[in-house]
Amino acid sequence: MALSLTRPAPAVAFWCVVAVFLVYALNLALLSGDFERFAARWLQRPGAGATGHDLGCDTINTCMRAGVTVLGEGLSTLFSGAAALLYMAPSTSALLPSSPFGMPVPPADEQLFAVRVATFIVLRVICLLPVLWLAVYFWREAWARIAYLTLAFLVMAGWPPPVIDVFFRAASVIADWPLAYYLFSVRLIGYDFATLGFVHLLALYIARRGEMRLVEIAALTALGQIMFENNGIVAGVAVFAATFLEPAHAGTRLRLATQRLAVAAAVSVTLATAFAIAASRTAAGAAGNGSGAVDMINDYFSTFWRDYGFYNFAWFNVTVANIATMMTIPAVLGLGAGVIIGAVVRRDGPSRPRVPGDARAALAVAVGFSVTVLIGLFISGLSSEMGRQLLPLACMVLVAAMKGGEAALNRRGAS
Repeated sequence: MALSLTRPAPAVAFWCVVAVFLVYALNLALLSGDFERFAARWLQRPGAGATGHDLGCDTINTCMRAGVTVLGEGLSTLFSGAAALLYMAPSTSALLPSSPFGMPVPPADEQLFAVRVATFIVLRVICLLPVLWLAVYFWREAWARIAYLTLAFLVMAGWPPPVIDVFFRAASVIADWPLAYYLFSVRLIGYDFATLGFVHLLALYIARRGEMRLVEIAALTALGQIMFENNGIVAGVAVFAATFLEPAHAGTRLRLATQRLAVAAAVSVTLATAFAIAASRTAAGAAGNGSGAVDMINDYFSTFWRDYGFYNFAWFNVTVANIATMMTIPAVLGLGAGVIIGAVVRRDGPSRPRVPGDARAALAVAVGFSVTVLIGLFISGLSSEMGRQLLPLACMVLVAAMKGGEAALNRRGAS
């Protein structure tokens, strides 16, 4: 088979997409993943573990974001084992003979640092893999996949200054708009990468799974919730919205949607209850009496409101404007990119009806995440951490806008 220079072979095009993803993902992990602080802490205290801020949790049994830590520690163990095998010290051998020339000693600190760096980077790339999967399954053309990856990673890394400047100038014509440039310069924690990957995985599952099974919904909800506590709500509301919006379920969609939501809610509540029991026992032990659990619950509903929720409503107009800032840019650019893709590529055959279905899936996940944002207004630091916390929602807005624009251009051909 001859290789065309104008239209590359499918395998070549696919690996070009993978290469673009890896370049973007590595840049995001190193430049937005707070790697500089991670390395600086190591230089100050060699041998420090890759836990806490680097992965998500210091402890597993009392942290609802422990999934990232478990994955990170698993990778660390894997890399440590490989390093021990490849760079084994001669003194560890039971058959070591005596030698007058001494024995080489592998640099332990450098080896451990290499293991921690590899864990730091590979963990974040693995968490972002669903972004690549969604690009591959939602678009057939390599250039369209690369276009989505470019826009998606621009969302995660922060838009270029000219794009932000254009938006703020336009918005300032309408109102006294807050010029919140800080929204686009954030440092991402390990569980932020996991949540970004999870919403893409959830959208891909909803769009491509012919019939969502209850056991699959339960497993997906559990996977999301152990990565970040609000992902259980995102999954439940997303499958509810996707089922309700699905034309094929017109007669029974409310009953089926409610059934799926109930399964996700049961899993989410069970995991949250287990965490609360473990955390309350730890808190009670630390307090030396039975007041630890009471204090923890009181802190959750009162301290979080005092420190975070109050300011979200005290500056409510700024909060709403900042949300609009983060959502408008991916919506506009995504819609434009989708229109271009729809104009260039006319969908035929079985791929044609998938375009609006893909848009509905992303929209359903965006609805699910929006519910958690509404809850977060009362207990989360949106006023200071919105640029990091709303990135998954912005990514889903981008997907929905791109597939919606593409569907609009292909609607005439489908009729």
